[in-house]
Amino acid sequence: MIRLLPLGINGFFPSYGRQTMSFLLLTDDGPLLLDAGTGISRLGQPAIRKLLRPYDKLRILLSHYHVDHVAGLPYLAGLWPRGSIQIFAPAAPWVDAEPENALARILSPPIFGLRYSSFPAPIEVIPLRDAEFQMDGMKITMWRQIHPGGSVGFRIGDEIAYATDTAPNPTAAGALAGVGLLLHELWMKDAAPENSDSAAHSHFNAVAELAKAAQVGSLMLVHHPPSRGNAEIRLLTEEMARATEIPVLLPKEGKLFDLSPAHVR
Repeated sequence: MIRLLPLGINGFFPSYGRQTMSFLLLTDDGPLLLDAGTGISRLGQPAIRKLLRPYDKLRILLSHYHVDHVAGLPYLAGLWPRGSIQIFAPAAPWVDAEPENALARILSPPIFGLRYSSFPAPIEVIPLRDAEFQMDGMKITMWRQIHPGGSVGFRIGDEIAYATDTAPNPTAAGALAGVGLLLHELWMKDAAPENSDSAAHSHFNAVAELAKAAQVGSLMLVHHPPSRGNAEIRLLTEEMARATEIPVLLPKEGKLFDLSPAHVR
C-alpha cells in the first residue's frame, strides 16, 4: 500500500501558503520523496515528523534539477539528521546534466554552507540511466519529457505516476496506461503558442486528453503557478473532473491520501 502526502504543489516559488514541488510517499519499505522543492520544509511539522519517526532511511526521486524542484535539498541537513539519504537522480541522456555535478553545485559553498558529503546523515547519489529500475522491490519506469534541459516522468508500479515540467506529450499515454493515480502538472489553463511557457509546460486540454487516453484511475493537478489562488485550483479540479469523467483529487498540502484501489479509483 502507498499513501501520498503532498508537501508542495507550486511551481516557481511559494505562494498562498503553498510550497514548491515535493510529495511524500509512504510505502511498505519506508518514505520516498518525489522531488525536493521547498515543500521539504514540512518534514519538520510535528504530525509529519511523527509519521516518519519509525524510519531511518529517506529516499528521494528527482524529476530534474530546476530550483523549484531541488531548493529543499539543503534543508535536509536539519530535517533528516539520522540514518541515511538516497537521492535517485536522472542522468544523461534523460536530462542534460549529470547528478553528481548538478547536486555538487546546489549543495556546496557558496550556494550552501555545507557540501552534501558533510551532512549529518550520509547521502548516496544514485544516477538513473535505465528506463526501468527497481527500488526496494518497487518497479519504476522513467521517460524523458519535453522541457528545457530535460525532465523525466516516473511510474511507480501500478499505483502512481508523476509527470511535471513537461510540454504536452501524448506519447506518454503508453507509459501511464491504467495507472491508479496520475500527478500531472497544470501550469497553463489554455494553449498559448505565443507564450514561451508553451514549449515547457502543459495546459488544461492537453492534460485532459492525456488522462483520458491513458485511462488513468484518478488524477491530481500539481505544479500550479504562484499567481493561481487556492479557490481557482479547486475550480480547475472540478472542471477537470467534468471534462474527463475521471475522479480528480484536490491537491491539499499536508493531507494524507490512501492510494489503495478502493480509494483512488
